[in-house]
Amino acid sequence: MTKPTLALVCLWAFAVAAKPASRADQCGQPLDNEPVTGTAIGMDELVAKKPRQGRFVTEGYAQNTYHCQPCPAGASCKPCEEVVWFSPMFGAFKHPLARDQNLVLSVPDARRFERMQRYRVAFVACDVSSNPQAPLVAELRGFEPLKP
Repeated sequence: MTKPTLALVCLWAFAVAAKPASRADQCGQPLDNEPVTGTAIGMDELVAKKPRQGRFVTEGYAQNTYHCQPCPAGASCKPCEEVVWFSPMFGAFKHPLARDQNLVLSVPDARRFERMQRYRVAFVACDVSSNPQAPLVAELRGFEPLKP
C-alpha cells in the first residue's frame, strides 16, 4: 500500500471511530423537541444528588419562568439564559426559590411553559464545576404537560 493510500485509510478509520456524541447528550444549547421516555426519578432525589452528567426524566410543577427580552436595535447586550424553575409540589413557595431545593432548567423558550402547570421533563445534566457542592446545571431536552 502506498503512503498516500495508507494515510487516507487511517484518516477514514479515525473519522469513523471518532463519531461525536449525539446532540442529545451534549450541553451547550437547550432543546425541547425530544420524546420524554424513560422512568421518572424523583425531583428531590435529583436535586440532592446533583448529577454531573447523564440524561434524566422527572416530573414537577413549573414554579417560575424567566424569558429573555429582545436586545434593542443597535445595543450590545450580554447573553441571556431562559430558565424554568421546577418544584415537586404545586405552589411550593414555603421558601424562596433556591437551586439547592428546586430544579432549574435552561430552556429554548420559557414562554412555552405555564406557571403552576405540571410537566414531565427530560433533561441532561451539564458538568460545569468540579465543586461537588455546586448546584445542578441542566438543559431541557423534551417536555410534555401532565394533567393535574
